[in-house]
Amino acid sequence: MSLNIEAQKINFGPIRPTVGVMFWLIIGVVLTGIVLYASALVLFQGQMHFASSDQVPWNIFVSAYVFFVVTSTGLCFISAFGHVFGIEKYELIGKRAVFASLVFLAVGMYAIVIEIGRPWMMLHYVTSPNIASPMFWMGVFYGLYGLFLLLELVFIIMGKLRATQISGIFGFIVAVIAHGMLGALFGMTYARDMWFGPYMPIYFIMSAFVSGLGSLCIIILLSYKSKNQKMPERMSKLINDMGLVFGYALGALLFFVFWKTAAGLYAGKTEAYMLVMGDFAMRFWVLEVMVGIIIPMAILLYRATRTHLGIFIAAIMVLTGLVTARLNLVVVGQLKQPLGQPLATYSPNTLEIMFFIGLFGAFALVYIIGSYLFRFEDYEAQVAKALDEHESH
Repeated sequence: MSLNIEAQKINFGPIRPTVGVMFWLIIGVVLTGIVLYASALVLFQGQMHFASSDQVPWNIFVSAYVFFVVTSTGLCFISAFGHVFGIEKYELIGKRAVFASLVFLAVGMYAIVIEIGRPWMMLHYVTSPNIASPMFWMGVFYGLYGLFLLLELVFIIMGKLRATQISGIFGFIVAVIAHGMLGALFGMTYARDMWFGPYMPIYFIMSAFVSGLGSLCIIILLSYKSKNQKMPERMSKLINDMGLVFGYALGALLFFVFWKTAAGLYAGKTEAYMLVMGDFAMRFWVLEVMVGIIIPMAILLYRATRTHLGIFIAAIMVLTGLVTARLNLVVVGQLKQPLGQPLATYSPNTLEIMFFIGLFGAFALVYIIGSYLFRFEDYEAQVAKALDEHESH
């Protein structure tokens, strides 16, 4: 990290957003309002508003939590390319990626807090910890992960490169551990055939990288387009490079999904048959596999279609597939019941669906405000200039 990047002050001046920014801002406010309304119903009237049951206790709030914290971890991995591993071209997106990672983490944590229904009971997490539980350690390490992300963002703003690198290293290490604990939370659940196994932490880490790449490409391309700002040439090339890495990462994910599914079928797991040829086959094959992996991988690996528009479309498809994958993982994994009981059923109700959609609006609202305060485009132009000067010497 030899670049001389000066500190930037936070902008508290008057907001003069473009039409594009106003459009996303209005959507963010409306969807955030829906989230707050749904949250109030749950907190004041209880979990009676959920479609979950004793047979299927985890609803799509848990799927939302998994999606958002997994994406947060993926963004942390990408920011580490510059701050931790010293790949200087990735310094361009460091500030933006760290902030987006922090917001994704906050939104995901908010989802699980509301899903609990009585979040004040979390006090027992501190007063009577269960150190034998993966859930306990997941909370500990995600808390540390959020702290290191916040410190990293502060040091980037202050222009303290050495401190940024140190906090980035610790953040990266803790992110891997926390994400492994999230995978262990599922993988150590012996009573759930679809989840149990040592591959779950690895799967989560692989899908995190894919999710982080997809979300970052969307965020960057939408930001410059909405603000009517010209993208620096270095940023444009970096997006193309990320698109190629994105395509290869999807290939690795497809390889893993294939063998995970094949192993489930070979072992006679009911859930695997439900996904491959049962009630969820259409959702699995069309949305999770074709839309979420195969088609975008073809777009990204073919040079003629690996344009900014192609990358944007592929990223939208991948995130659609990953949302579906989270739903399949959490919901389908709970349908088989013990002791030979009939399969359970679960269909999310309107409140749950709107809450899930609203979380994306909440992310957009917070991100837009942060984008103005932290001036990501100005920072990226400054880093691009510093990279040019560094190479010229």
